[in-house]
Amino acid sequence: MTSAIPAQPRRTAGFSLHEHGTEVIVRSLVLLITAIPIVLLSHHMAVLLEDGLGRLGAPVVLSGVLIAVIVLLPETITTIRAAWMGEGQRVTNLAHGALVSCVGLTLPVVLAIGLLTGQTVVLAERPVNLLLLAVSLLLSLTTFSAQRVTALHGAAHLFVFVLYAISLFS
Repeated sequence: MTSAIPAQPRRTAGFSLHEHGTEVIVRSLVLLITAIPIVLLSHHMAVLLEDGLGRLGAPVVLSGVLIAVIVLLPETITTIRAAWMGEGQRVTNLAHGALVSCVGLTLPVVLAIGLLTGQTVVLAERPVNLLLLAVSLLLSLTTFSAQRVTALHGAAHLFVFVLYAISLFS
């Protein structure tokens, strides 16, 4: 004799929004309120960095790299800490989260803003940078499609990063 377990009602997006609508609105507002000052300050910071780097004779492209380092520093510290403690799954989750937020959100938003404002968005200043971007994407595809990620995958990514750093100063 089997007992019938009552079926759980299917939760849809509309049901979840109805149930948690206030929380979604509050969290969205908090996100906007905290993101707007960061965006406004980053514009001024970029101008300041470009001026300072220009006076030092460093390439202007370095300002973008420095801003990216500042933005990614908290995730980087957390990822390194997790790797040091042997938490491989957490490292993978953090890396995928950074990838998704950059490729899945930042790039499309920047491209859409460029289209809406009529400005040209340049993803690579020189053909070398475009080639390194393509190599990075292909390397990421092979890494994430592998059944097991090894140190060789990490070394290849590190090598491409070193090549990018060298190309900045050439």
